Amino acid sequence: MNLKFDFWKNKANKFVKRNNLKYKLPYIISKSTAIKSSLSLIDQSVFSVTNFVRNIIVARILSKESYGLFILLFSVLMLLTDVQSTLISTPYTIYSPRLNTEEISKYTGSSIIHQFFFSVFSVTLFIFAGFTIHFGLDQKMVSHIFWSIFFVIPLVLIRDHLRRICFAQLKITKALVIDTIVFFVQILGLLLLVQFHFVSIQHVFWIMGLSCLLSSSYWFLRSYSAFSISFGRITKDFKKNWKIGKWAFASGVLWSLKVNLYPWILAYVHGIESSGVWGACIGAVAVANPLILGIQNIILPKTAYVYAKNGPFVLRRFIIKSSIIYTTVITPFCFLIILFADEILTILYGKKYAGNGIVVLFLAINLIILVFEFTFSRGLFTFERADIDFKINIIPIIFLFFPGLWFIKVYGVTGAATTLVLGNLIAAVIRYFSISNYINSLRNNIYVK
Repeated sequence: MNLKFDFWKNKANKFVKRNNLKYKLPYIISKSTAIKSSLSLIDQSVFSVTNFVRNIIVARILSKESYGLFILLFSVLMLLTDVQSTLISTPYTIYSPRLNTEEISKYTGSSIIHQFFFSVFSVTLFIFAGFTIHFGLDQKMVSHIFWSIFFVIPLVLIRDHLRRICFAQLKITKALVIDTIVFFVQILGLLLLVQFHFVSIQHVFWIMGLSCLLSSSYWFLRSYSAFSISFGRITKDFKKNWKIGKWAFASGVLWSLKVNLYPWILAYVHGIESSGVWGACIGAVAVANPLILGIQNIILPKTAYVYAKNGPFVLRRFIIKSSIIYTTVITPFCFLIILFADEILTILYGKKYAGNGIVVLFLAINLIILVFEFTFSRGLFTFERADIDFKINIIPIIFLFFPGLWFIKVYGVTGAATTLVLGNLIAAVIRYFSISNYINSLRNNIYVK
């Protein structure tokens, strides 16, 4: 008999015999979890407010076209960050709860080295792209913007990885300090730029880079004893990451593309200004981001811990219960956004973006869908079945091009928002049934064997 099935069979029998399933669930969502969730929400509020205020300042000061260009460049940063997360940070979050203190220290050191090489790769790729892609602007402006992003890329990437290490280790307070440093540096820096009429795309990115440099320095100063670099383990740990990371990487790339392709397609079909409108509408629904992203930051580490300590059947209950609870919590906020969509957009980003309330409405509905499906997606990652998640993420990409391109061509930004909602809705339904069927197959195999 398979040892893995033997292990879970014994666990399942004990759960049934002692009625442990009913006992464990209240423990999973315990006082400790509630405290960490609250800290995560506070941290994500700081993180989201930073992005939120920065984008409002940039959108109000710059023209629609310049803000559209900022959104396009920022989407490149987000794409690289998402790829890094799925290739390095996500496997770290899943595997680290299974290790002892010494192993975690070495594993953390390996992940930092992996992140360094990914930064080198990203910068090299961007340099190559910078010499082959032109944004339709004069060469002097292209050069300034290019070198701004070139400088910022490694700083943004390392800061993102370090805060994810904090969340993986459930050290939420340290993540909060990192994001607070970024908040004060970025907001104060931008206010100084506004005061001296010095706001430009490249200067905004410089401020972002400086904030990431200072916050990352804080982590290394406070955590230098929490990691050790074992050169003999770097390749070994990467291979272990790749075992799950190859599918997490592929799935994450598709997930990021389905979000970050929209402003580029809009710019190609309707001009860069439409990307600016898209960015403003995304920003309008971002008022709910502190709650949503705070929930997400605690879900993956918690699913990894629940699975490591209690097995797949308790995790299934946790996933379903978490999805219901968090969807119920976020829905009222999204309905408020829906009711006052155009007003929120106009107040935040100015009258030049008025009349796009319908786009904000669709994007608010999309948030509800994303919150519902997120725990199921993280559950698949925890089960090391990111290959299933990858296949599901193909669906929104296919929908984006067929019939999404037609929607975007005919209805512009509204068509893009409609395509996003429909594609994610289909994927959410399939993701729910996929994880349910997978866990049912585990149960059947256990009791048959």
